[in-house]
Amino acid sequence: MDRAIVVIEDEPLLRQYAIETFAAAGLTVVDFEDGDRALAYVQANPAAVEAVFTDVRLMGATDGLRIARAITETHPDITVVVTSGGFAERPAELGPRVVYIGKPWMAIDVLNAIIDAKQDD
Repeated sequence: MDRAIVVIEDEPLLRQYAIETFAAAGLTVVDFEDGDRALAYVQANPAAVEAVFTDVRLMGATDGLRIARAITETHPDITVVVTSGGFAERPAELGPRVVYIGKPWMAIDVLNAIIDAKQDD
């Protein structure tokens, strides 16, 4: 992947873990702690974004479900992976193109989800 993966997580330790994990896999990472700024970044720079990895609950007015919906509607070529510890099953609000991985997540599962989504395009 030449474009970045955008990580959106308001828990500093989880965000840092995601950043380090994806960077170690050779990915460029852009990170945010709140959904408002993250969505604004993706909407302003869609050509620079390969995938978005977001938690459902975030700081700011924009949660991960809204981010997933907005990105898949306006930029369907960007893979969106949503994670949460608050849902036992995939949230019904997520569209069919959004990948859901519950917490705790493993980096290999997120990376495989991104790869698989790209192969399905």
